[in-house]
Amino acid sequence: MPEESVMRAVLALLVAAFGLPSLTAADVVVPVDSVQEFVNIRAEPDVDSDVIGRLYQGDNMPLVQSVDDWHEIRIEEGLNGYISADWTTVVTDADVQAVNTVVEPEPEEEIVKPEARLSE
Repeated sequence: MPEESVMRAVLALLVAAFGLPSLTAADVVVPVDSVQEFVNIRAEPDVDSDVIGRLYQGDNMPLVQSVDDWHEIRIEEGLNGYISADWTTVVTDADVQAVNTVVEPEPEEEIVKPEARLSE
């Protein structure tokens, strides 16, 4: 269908030209592997700022921007917080989903030895 190929081409051009964030993988912040349990989320990018939440190992939060040694994250609509860049890293949401995807191993075939058939 020519219309479908034209639509795909237009969409590809829009993504390339404007980087439409809703159509690409978003960046998220995750704790580094050495974090045992959680990292504090603070109200401001300062270690003396109030703790307003926690980012637990295995969870992620959307990145707003990185500022000096801090990542500004979106906790919920209208509420942002800051998390230390020393204890976190930025990855794409697609990377997180790929890590969380469980791949089931294929079952192994049962090997029947010829002598086992004779005894049946």
